[in-house]
Amino acid sequence: MLTTRLTAVALVNAVAVVGVLTVGCVDSGAAEGEGEGEGEGEGEVFDDIDVSFEVDVDGRAATVFVPTSYDGTTALPFVLLLHGYGINGPDMVRFTGFSAVAESNDIIFASPSGNVDGQGENFWNASSACCDFFGTGVDDSAFLRGVIDGARAKANIDPNRIFVIGHSNGGFMANRMACDHSDVIAAFASLAGAVDPVACEPAEPVAMLQMHGTADSTIGFNGGTLFQGLPAYLGAEETVETWSLLNSCDAAPAAGASFDGAIDLAGAETEVSVYSGCAAGGHAELWTVNGGGHVVNGGTALVQRIVDFVMAHGR
Repeated sequence: MLTTRLTAVALVNAVAVVGVLTVGCVDSGAAEGEGEGEGEGEGEVFDDIDVSFEVDVDGRAATVFVPTSYDGTTALPFVLLLHGYGINGPDMVRFTGFSAVAESNDIIFASPSGNVDGQGENFWNASSACCDFFGTGVDDSAFLRGVIDGARAKANIDPNRIFVIGHSNGGFMANRMACDHSDVIAAFASLAGAVDPVACEPAEPVAMLQMHGTADSTIGFNGGTLFQGLPAYLGAEETVETWSLLNSCDAAPAAGASFDGAIDLAGAETEVSVYSGCAAGGHAELWTVNGGGHVVNGGTALVQRIVDFVMAHGR
């Protein structure tokens, strides 16, 4: 039964990320088999990137990509892009079109792959709720911090503009990274993820964005559990409220301007809720996609909007 459920989650996430941030570059054939975590060759994914280098963290490698504008004299922002359960780093970049977004926004980025679990699926050990289903205990927080530190050692990265963006399992991991490494992470965006309030004690305020569809049947908008017997995860509103407390924000959020974030949903379906009055460097914001599922088809505009959010919250 566990194997069946894990397969279902992997397939949903593999298809979901195409919808969440797709830029229209994935054909129907490319979507087949993505739950196996075998992405296409990096040459196809990153062929518009001129410069790259590898970092090694205790035997786990990650590739860091640098835009063609980089000359080493100007410090550029850095984004850690985190995939969902059942896909890998190159998949995430291809589905989001992030290499082109990074190029146009002068961003250095890395999209590493999580370890492979007992079912052959890539995952991040983000919290007790998601998604180390086979109990490996791998310290992905330390690995990803090593990726950030390795990138900073080799490239001129602005220490005030280090960000994390993740979807689903990657959204859980984005929260975890902000909890554990608030000394370096200025802001993060969690797409259908959640924070573990018990294990989150950031040393400094961190700006955060939670984007979540109200009809998400994989990671429920109102919280839930992935499988029977696993700990529960917080809902979207609870996650943002938790960060508002951690960031010492005002008690109640205010409504922002709604926008059309989903191509396949009519009107300005995405409501914005913002906590203000936060401690310096802190921010807590929720984008509620009314009628949106784990798949939110946002196109290039949504990718850019998310990047604009984190870029606006450097230290």
